[in-house]
Amino acid sequence: MNAINELQGMNLQDVYTKLQLSDDEFDEWLVAMRLLHGSQTCDNCGHQMKHLKNDVCTYIQLNDLE
Repeated sequence: MNAINELQGMNLQDVYTKLQLSDDEFDEWLVAMRLLHGSQTCDNCGHQMKHLKNDVCTYIQLNDLE
């Protein structure tokens, strides 16, 4: 099922259930539906990057997480 059909098929109970998810779980659901990018490639170096949630929203190299 594509994302638009799934969203259109949601009822109020489905929306309420999704709103109960943690921020990370909700983001994972959006990534799975391909409505949100799970990662990004750095324009400068070409490495895979992932968004970290903190006070300052920035992308960092995945290598920095290891």
